[in-house]
Amino acid sequence: MARTRKKKPETFMEAAAGPAAFAGVLIVLLGFAAMAVAQKLNLYVYAIFAVGLVLFAAALAAKPTEALAFLKSRQAKLGANATVTMLLFLGIIVLVNIVSNRHHTRLDLTKNKVHTLSPQTKKILKSLKTELKVTAFYSSTGGGDFQRVRDLLEGYRFVNPAKVKVKVVDPNLHPSLAKAYNISSLSTTVFECPKTEKKENVSSGDEQDFTSAILKVTKDQKKKFYFLQGHGEHKWDGYDEEGLSSLKAALEKQNHECAELNLMTQQTIPADCTVLVLCGPKLALHEQETDTLRDYLEAHGRAMLMIDPPTRSDPEAEELSGLLSRWGVTPVGKVVVEPVNNLFNDPSVVTVTKYEQHEITKPLGGYSYASLFFLPAHLKLEETTPPPPDQYGGPPPQPTTDFEVHSLAKSSAESWEVTNYSPQDFKQRPSDSKGPFDLAAVVTSGAPQPPPNPYGPPPPEDKDGEKTRLVVVADSNCATNAQLFGLRQNANFLMNALNWLAEESELIAIQPKDRTKNTITLTGSQETLVKLLSRYLLPLTCFLTGLVVWWKRR
Repeated sequence: MARTRKKKPETFMEAAAGPAAFAGVLIVLLGFAAMAVAQKLNLYVYAIFAVGLVLFAAALAAKPTEALAFLKSRQAKLGANATVTMLLFLGIIVLVNIVSNRHHTRLDLTKNKVHTLSPQTKKILKSLKTELKVTAFYSSTGGGDFQRVRDLLEGYRFVNPAKVKVKVVDPNLHPSLAKAYNISSLSTTVFECPKTEKKENVSSGDEQDFTSAILKVTKDQKKKFYFLQGHGEHKWDGYDEEGLSSLKAALEKQNHECAELNLMTQQTIPADCTVLVLCGPKLALHEQETDTLRDYLEAHGRAMLMIDPPTRSDPEAEELSGLLSRWGVTPVGKVVVEPVNNLFNDPSVVTVTKYEQHEITKPLGGYSYASLFFLPAHLKLEETTPPPPDQYGGPPPQPTTDFEVHSLAKSSAESWEVTNYSPQDFKQRPSDSKGPFDLAAVVTSGAPQPPPNPYGPPPPEDKDGEKTRLVVVADSNCATNAQLFGLRQNANFLMNALNWLAEESELIAIQPKDRTKNTITLTGSQETLVKLLSRYLLPLTCFLTGLVVWWKRR
């Protein structure tokens, strides 16, 4: 009977080799995961790799023969392939994270681009010359507001990281910081500017309020807009469809101040008036009021006049026409009818999507924002283009006017003007003039400068920094609540014009968007169908598919 050979007992190192090798591989994989999270090789990542490699090397040293045999086996080759594939996958993840961190971009797939900052907000952030600190107090367990506000503020910081410092804090985890800011309720964002020592608390979490708070804390002083009243104008603070409360609220959100002005009781325009607004007077201005307005414009004043089509019997026509003709703008006593570019086939509502070139309209061209004009007048503009320079080096030609007039918006070439508009009869007659017609214009004082002459002396420089600025719109209904709030049109055009008058160049852009909720309302039968599909049909389909695959492969 053959004697069986006793197996040599394993030492502790040999017994622990298998678990040590397994633990070493896991720790090395953990090191790759830590590197992906940290996006760099720091001391902790090096330490994890070192521990894993030491354990794996010790396991190989404890059983070199078994290790060599295992490495030559088919199982080891398959495991090596899987490991290499996993390492390549982890490497791609790390590379993608590093590239995305250095080249940050966002893709907003929402209908109204609610996760993309408006051009105006970006322009304001880029123009910041002082540091801005933003501290948001939101509960991390209070729903999706914490994440939404953090993403929104991260977008603010990304535009100007050198000036905008953002911190999102859970007041439940940091009560001392919340107490230092006197935070009594959640969902509060604090904007503060160390230079101006101003602080503004915002209880909502949308872009409009955030951008408004930035303007309030970074601006040294407010610009003041006076609304002329007393002649049947649209009420400057009225909340009805014909009022201007939406326009007033939009100006105040941009840190402007609004007030009422009645020149019948106050004979002079206040010295702190930045822009004077006259919107739809139905009665004639008194002679003294017209003189006051004329003197204000001659003294480098800023004004926006929104007028309705005058009629031959309207005494207002002479007063305002005489005032505006001094600046090269003459309202024609007819109404513009638009058969092509109109609103819902209504020829009385002229829709403008293509604007004339100007600082006011430049931001609107790339976004196709429409402006609506309701039965507008026709503005006749004086030609102020300077003559070409002398070709033989002579002195620059003398300008014929001391102002420049530019059109902002026009009707289409298919439009025409009528004396009396009737919805039942708006057909064009042979005597009706055809378009295009100017519906809005801008005027600046100062003679138009001729183009440079390469053979002659340059034109004299305009040393007077202050200029008269005037915007004339041939319709007053375009600024009412029904348009700015109801149809949500004209806001960008009007606000750009008002900010251009106030010389607020960083505010001439597309306004921040309102945050809208998109909901789906289902009927009872539709709700039942959704439940059947999600609870029964889809799971049953997956189960049957798996059953068929198993049956074929068994």
